[in-house]
Amino acid sequence: MSENCSVMGEKRAGVIGLGVSGKKISQALLKLRYHPIAFEKKRKEEFLQKEENIRFFEENKDKIEFVFDYKTEDIIKRKKEFEFVVLSSGIKHDELAKNGINFISELDFVSQNLPENSKVILITGTKGKGSIALITSKILKKLGLNHFVGGNIGEVEGKVSTLSDSILSDEAKKTGIFLFEVSSFQLRSSAKIHPYTLAISCIEKDHLDYHPSFFDYFFSKIKLSTQSEFVVYSEKFAPLSRKYEVSKVIPSPIASFEKIFDVEWREKKIVIKESKNRREIELDSEGFEIDGIELEGAKSNAICAVGILTTLINPEDLKKIKIENIQKKFSFEILGKVKVEGKDVIVINDSKSTNLISLKNAISSLKGRKIVLIAGGRVKGFSFSEIKDFLSEAEVFLIGEAKEEIAKDLGKGTICQNLEDAFRKSIEFIKKSSEKEFFLLFSPGCASFPDFESAEHRGKEFERIFRDFKETSK
Repeated sequence: MSENCSVMGEKRAGVIGLGVSGKKISQALLKLRYHPIAFEKKRKEEFLQKEENIRFFEENKDKIEFVFDYKTEDIIKRKKEFEFVVLSSGIKHDELAKNGINFISELDFVSQNLPENSKVILITGTKGKGSIALITSKILKKLGLNHFVGGNIGEVEGKVSTLSDSILSDEAKKTGIFLFEVSSFQLRSSAKIHPYTLAISCIEKDHLDYHPSFFDYFFSKIKLSTQSEFVVYSEKFAPLSRKYEVSKVIPSPIASFEKIFDVEWREKKIVIKESKNRREIELDSEGFEIDGIELEGAKSNAICAVGILTTLINPEDLKKIKIENIQKKFSFEILGKVKVEGKDVIVINDSKSTNLISLKNAISSLKGRKIVLIAGGRVKGFSFSEIKDFLSEAEVFLIGEAKEEIAKDLGKGTICQNLEDAFRKSIEFIKKSSEKEFFLLFSPGCASFPDFESAEHRGKEFERIFRDFKETSK
């Protein structure tokens, strides 16, 4: 169903999907003097159940044409009406390409509308890309370098910052550096952007419910490497890597890569090693160990961030500052320590764990400790049998849509009704155990749907459950 607006611009452009990124794309098109036609899968009544959607619709119903409950045929019939169609995050291009629709990814759309000579840094990978973007941003701020940071990163300084916010923000025009945290969904449909630096944290199986194969997922992550000026990547694209390589891309009919730096973690220092003369630069670090827990994922993120910075500035300048960890909300966030019948229980909220590599990273940071794990949700094309041995020493409590399937894959696990039930049963297990210290880890390793709206919603709920438990335990 189409909701016609009263103001029609000369230039028309389509937007597919009205999630967070789709709404921002529509606003960016308006700023660029296009008349947007927004296609949304949900029925109007369903879309308007959320307050932010009501506000967006009311503010823009005279500027944007809304098409609710659309089918692909609706776009095909109208393809001659618009110059191009922008895909919001998560929208596949396959059917559009087959039917001759002139589509463009949000990433390509944004890159074409940035100031001339902008340096676009793309940060991707199965795990850690958001933290890498924030660490890089924090260091740039310390060095007094203006920049924009956005993408799938969520909130930046209290505000949601998408790729299209780089067009909407007047402040962004004053900077020449753009840090974009991007997913395989956005990269898969992108082809026109030429990044200054492409940084890849690690690549493991993920989103196989979206990608037709692991190769499709892998290729989405790496395909822009030959169009970049620099590439930063973990050794063998491995998770929890203690070494990253920085290479300059040599353009030619068959692109080649010249390694210029290695960035390594040695004890408590980050070391930059120049490839040509083997000269080493040591950097001080802080915040990568909490209560005796080595934050292996955070260390890997930090050296990737330093690798990115070597492509932007003289590495010697990094000696002026201390490289600090950034604690992202719901990413291995230590909520606190409580006493349960004389036993110490450290509670960790890792709700942003949406795949097996995230879960493995969390477990690795607690190696040798007694772990009580709450996991589960909706699996994304992988099997927990892949990490069966990894979880052999953990006591596991399972929630969500795939809990029975996960229990079967692991050959163990207590099935729980919901997150609150899992927390209660975890505490009961701890009470009966003879151990004196436990780490109660909420690291789902799955998508949050359908029980929660997002990983953030899931994390807030776990935070509430823990807070209520602390209050009643006083």
